[in-house]
Amino acid sequence: MSHLQEWLEEAFLHQQSGRFDDAAPLYERVLRFDPGHPAALLHLGKLELARANPAAGIELLRQAAASSPDNVEVHQSLGVAYKSLGKWGDAAQSFERAISVDPDYAPSYFELAELSQSLGRLDAAVSFYLRAINLDPSQAEAFRRLGELLYARENWVGAENCFQRVLDVGLLENDRDAHLDLLNKLGIALARQDKLERAAQVFNRILELAPAIAEMHANLAFIYERQGKLPEALAAGQRAVEMKPEYAEGHNNLGVVWRALHRLDEARSCFEAAVRTRPDFALAHFNLGAIHLMQGDYPAGWKEYEWRNRTPGQSSRQFTAPRWDGEPISGRVLLVHAEQGYGDTIQFARFLKPARERSQARIVFEGPGALLPLLREIGADEVIRAGSTIPEVDFEIPLPSLPGALGIGIDNLPCETPYLAVPESSCRLWRERIALVTAASGPSAARREKRVGIVWRGNPAQEQDALRSCPLSKFAELADTPGIAWFSLQREIDASLLRSVWPGENTIEALGPLLGDFADTAAAIGELDLLISVDTAAAHLAGALGRPVWTLLAHTPDWRWQLEKRDSVWYPGMRLFRQQARDDWGGVFQEVAQALRDSTK
Repeated sequence: MSHLQEWLEEAFLHQQSGRFDDAAPLYERVLRFDPGHPAALLHLGKLELARANPAAGIELLRQAAASSPDNVEVHQSLGVAYKSLGKWGDAAQSFERAISVDPDYAPSYFELAELSQSLGRLDAAVSFYLRAINLDPSQAEAFRRLGELLYARENWVGAENCFQRVLDVGLLENDRDAHLDLLNKLGIALARQDKLERAAQVFNRILELAPAIAEMHANLAFIYERQGKLPEALAAGQRAVEMKPEYAEGHNNLGVVWRALHRLDEARSCFEAAVRTRPDFALAHFNLGAIHLMQGDYPAGWKEYEWRNRTPGQSSRQFTAPRWDGEPISGRVLLVHAEQGYGDTIQFARFLKPARERSQARIVFEGPGALLPLLREIGADEVIRAGSTIPEVDFEIPLPSLPGALGIGIDNLPCETPYLAVPESSCRLWRERIALVTAASGPSAARREKRVGIVWRGNPAQEQDALRSCPLSKFAELADTPGIAWFSLQREIDASLLRSVWPGENTIEALGPLLGDFADTAAAIGELDLLISVDTAAAHLAGALGRPVWTLLAHTPDWRWQLEKRDSVWYPGMRLFRQQARDDWGGVFQEVAQALRDSTK
């Protein structure tokens, strides 16, 4: 037996040093004396695999498994052998046997994760990678593979954590290209979480290692623009397109910077360059459309606006009915379906009546349930809730596509208001509610001349919400304006919290918790003398109702508000208050305070 052990040890040393031809005879000598020797079968089988003799290797490993069924390494090695030959079912069985022998054997979970990923079973792959990592946190390759999988699934938090672990242990430092690729993906994962400072650090680190990568300069242009560091963003964007003039994303990101600088002609030129370079670049087409619309060139804008559902994260619904092109279709049924948010639906609902007149068709409108009570009488023959069964139709068109199909320009834009009607039952209810609220506030409230509602925050899921929303504390600076009775229409705010922020003797009533659908909001707005709101659905609603509304806009607002105007081409009763610099809500509220004082004189 001592000779067998000596031969095994010598063979193993040769094998570890790559001297396979010296190792193999020694293993064979052991097997002549003991044909079922588990260690000799295992290592000779692995040696044959290394010498590209998979059939011989698998046969030896199968004998080892029969001889030593409780040896986890044998089953693991056999699984790897089957996997190398593409025999994934046999490989999975071997890895599962290894786990049945040792439920805490991390390498088999890793191999099962890779197999599951190769077969498209991604949920299983994630579970197996996590199990491998939990059992053996030193498995840096498992972190890398899991990070790549989570990145592809847009799980940005998970991807960030995995990539950071790989970097911490220095797994890829000897593979420059793989290391840079991992850093880039980490930077993107951080950016998608709005961890902008860290993302900028990562992209700058890449440029320290490889200064001539145009894509990293373009990434920095994107990050710096989001941070409001516009000189740095402009310099980075210009470097990107200088280094790589054919890089469409570089032109697009530079265009976004020019837009933030209010240099719309330069922005338009960049977006045009992006789509010339890459004609299917949906985001650049959409950005180009937004610039045309912001500049008032609606015909060109609507054409590019049609790319909106092909941008990242968006998708268009598929219908068997053809798209309506704006021509008469007398006697047919036309489905118009809402897209995007509540504000967009309110804004574009004005085109339902012209669409019916132009098409001469029966209009079926599908929209969000919260808006339907307001949309039943504005041009559709039938109104159905989104998600319900759609009747048989002959043509279809998304609501935001109507102005393009109708040939709407800024000079023939339907802007008569009101074009929404509030159900009388809602009006009566809110008339009584506000009367009770005012009476409950005491005699001084009853003497106040002006009822003013406020909305300071939009939908937090909206990409630009952090820029368009403002702190409640800014509105609170208006609290002591004489002659005002204040009402909050912010739905998500607790009344006690609101009043704790609202200073002074002039209290504010929280109507938000009482609001159900938009018919309630519309009726409440109808009982107010003025709504002051950031750029959100409530502002559109007040405008569509023809009620006085002051809309507070970020420095670079959405296309529909243009850049300089103090009124709106969409809502004649709307007054616009604009930031003169990024995040300058202070200047906006100084103007609002003066306007309020003037209105109560």
